[in-house]
Amino acid sequence: RQESTVNRVALSITAQSQRDLDQQGIQSFQDFVGQVPGLNINQALGTGLANVEIRGIAQGSQGAATTGFYLDDTPISKRNVGGGVATSNGTPLPPLFDLQRVEVLRGPQGTLYGSGSEGGTVRYITPTPGLDNYSVYAKTSASMTQDGSPSWDAGFAIGGPIIDGQLGFRMSYYDYHRGGWIDIIDPVTQQNIGKDANYNDTRVFHGALLYAPTDDFRVNFSYLTSGQSTPDSQDFYTKPIKDTINIPQACFDSTPYAGTTQAAYTGTPLPHSINPAPVSCSSPTVTYTRPALTYGPYNLQKYQVLGVDGAPASTVMNVAALSFEKDFEGFSAKLINSYV
Repeated sequence: RQESTVNRVALSITAQSQRDLDQQGIQSFQDFVGQVPGLNINQALGTGLANVEIRGIAQGSQGAATTGFYLDDTPISKRNVGGGVATSNGTPLPPLFDLQRVEVLRGPQGTLYGSGSEGGTVRYITPTPGLDNYSVYAKTSASMTQDGSPSWDAGFAIGGPIIDGQLGFRMSYYDYHRGGWIDIIDPVTQQNIGKDANYNDTRVFHGALLYAPTDDFRVNFSYLTSGQSTPDSQDFYTKPIKDTINIPQACFDSTPYAGTTQAAYTGTPLPHSINPAPVSCSSPTVTYTRPALTYGPYNLQKYQVLGVDGAPASTVMNVAALSFEKDFEGFSAKLINSYV
């Protein structure tokens, strides 16, 4: 395992520097789909999460990831859990800012990166803190979404020596707002209760320290925290409904033990664990009646969806890493400790 150039390695590799990302307008890992052959991303899991597929080797609804995902030397791939709990599924994706490069190594990559890399491995490589020279990187952009709201991003990074030749630092902050374009329409009042509600906010802070007391020994500490959130993760809209929607009257029996296997029940009101049982409206056990309801018609416009509220989603990630590297004659050893 060593650094080299892409054209000298006998593997199928794509590597993009931060300059490449900026020139191509790539702001998130999803934008890589059009740049890397064989790469596919399933992000129907919620904001900030994804199942990454390379060469068609997909991650199932349960089990370990099929594509390894690394932040420097720290694996952040996440296995899926059963039961359809989307908030616990998928690999968190850090934003693309202040990176030395992003590598996509098509697989299998089990020799160097272990299990979970059958399809390949994706690596985010952050810049090494400078021991001799200062460097600054900044970017900002703005755009407009058709039939939606504006988008913008801004970020700043700086690094350099604290003690010349021995102790250096690197720190960065990035803020990205993606404008939304989906409006939420209340099905009862037909009022717009969520204008451009599927906007997305992303923030990330990264800090690193490098200590090199001698030429052959290095200690590197880094910490990254990122958060992504949206009030409405759905990107679909509802077709116009020209006819009214009629919901007939319904009756329920919510007396104790009705519609539940709970052994005993006392108290008022009924707990959520007891579901009222539907009965005939002429039944003497009727304890709750829902009146007949009529909704619509809905003359919905494009990018409008019926709903009482949005489908909020958020992902917060914290990664701390501490590594020790020692050079010997003819080889080097590295101890990596991390917490995700």
